Amino acid sequence: MRTLIRSLLTIIGLTSVHAAEVTLDLSGAVFGTGQEIHLDSNAERLDPSFAYNYRVEGSIRGTGLLANIVPSGSNLEDLLGQIGTGTVNPLSGVVANPSGRLPINVINQSFDGPIPIPGVAVTPSVSITMKGGVTANGTIRFDVTNVNLSVPIVGSLGTIVFEPGSRLIVGNAYTGFAGTYNTLIETPVFATSRLGLLKVTLAPTGALTGSLKLGGRNYPIKSTLGTTQVTKDIKLPAVGLLVRLSVDFNTPAVLTADLRNEAGSLATFAMNRSLYTDGPPLVRSGAYTIVIQPPKPVAGDVPSVIPAAPGFLLAKVTANGNVTFAGVLCDGKAVTSAGALTTGDTVPFYAGLNAGRGALFGTVNLREQDEPDDITGTLRWLKPIAAGEKIFIAGFDRDCELLGSRFIKPDAGQRIMNFTTGYFALTAGNLASPANPAAVLGSDNRFTTDPSLKASIAVATGLFKGSFRPATGKVPSGFRGVILQKQAKASGFFIGKPAPGDLPEAGAVELMPAL
Repeated sequence: MRTLIRSLLTIIGLTSVHAAEVTLDLSGAVFGTGQEIHLDSNAERLDPSFAYNYRVEGSIRGTGLLANIVPSGSNLEDLLGQIGTGTVNPLSGVVANPSGRLPINVINQSFDGPIPIPGVAVTPSVSITMKGGVTANGTIRFDVTNVNLSVPIVGSLGTIVFEPGSRLIVGNAYTGFAGTYNTLIETPVFATSRLGLLKVTLAPTGALTGSLKLGGRNYPIKSTLGTTQVTKDIKLPAVGLLVRLSVDFNTPAVLTADLRNEAGSLATFAMNRSLYTDGPPLVRSGAYTIVIQPPKPVAGDVPSVIPAAPGFLLAKVTANGNVTFAGVLCDGKAVTSAGALTTGDTVPFYAGLNAGRGALFGTVNLREQDEPDDITGTLRWLKPIAAGEKIFIAGFDRDCELLGSRFIKPDAGQRIMNFTTGYFALTAGNLASPANPAAVLGSDNRFTTDPSLKASIAVATGLFKGSFRPATGKVPSGFRGVILQKQAKASGFFIGKPAPGDLPEAGAVELMPAL
């Protein structure tokens, strides 16, 4: 505006007129009325919600002498930016509507003031009022009135008007952020019991619901972002924590979680939105079987202390990227987790163990269909020393790699995997020596095996189970595991039966093709 006024005074040759001379009142030169936007269809109609965002988009032009200074297509934001610091701010923002009723005003701003121009004796002043909102019938209304450009000169300058298409845009404030967010809670600040998984769903209205799974327990999360883009502290008194969630309109699809206690902030986590909640369906949706491979052995490891056998998971991936897991570790403990695929097609995994003092947690990766493995990842298995444990009683803290395959139920007469003749390889598990009972898989997916072993397959899920009689024992040992169709293998575990004075071990069972 300063540039506009300086140009105006230069054009009419009055750069040294005394300020006390005649004033031209342009109060009748209004900017005009923006377009009314009628939201007639259900798909477009604004639903009353907690918060709306708004943005003024205005192209302006001058008439008369002002047409030389404000040509067609000039930007309202640029013009207001010359009036003074902060005058552009009212052109966008968020307004609360906690009642959920219409009509509402989303913008009602007036700004005015003198515009001193160095080297020019006159001191012009400008005042403008902008009003807009959503009417009771869902119409968006926008008016710019009471425009007063006062300059101590004589003559008609013309008017400034909005061009067609200038408008007030109003929508649910958090539409661009709506979706599911999740992240692992893993930081040295927390004790072991503070490992967990935070998962929330943000609605277009700014409402947040979800849970914090912490130390093996679920704590509900419920709050609203409102106009400040930050929730109030969500109190979790059972664990002495406060959770604060926020968004930044300059960083789409990211939700920030701040975990606090009464003394202040403990840790901050960036939560990425699910890739498929509102996007195209995930073509790799379906069922998956996953082997939790035993930790890589290091010097000094023995099967009675560190697992030498795999566990397994069954996973279901929905078309909108939600993932659920359920399985069993090689110590016999069940584990479950749930999350949503985010950046890089990864999903956080957390399962509390031993009343929350232990955990299985990490990141699971969904691979492209043309890759050798459909599922990979690393899970950290933290098993504490716990009274009453019958296996791995000393506890451990090790990483376990994941290997997974998409599972497709076979048609009648079709083998579940590319396998006909082979054997079950049984190792560790307090066996005096490895055992290798022969096995043949028929087209009916039934096994014909060595008399020492029995096995069956659940063709609907990819699970297998069975039992075998060790050469040196009379009591059969049961085993279970999963089939990996893409890798044409099957892996599982059994719990060994130790001799008196020995510690129990988890044994590995694998289905191997004939050499």
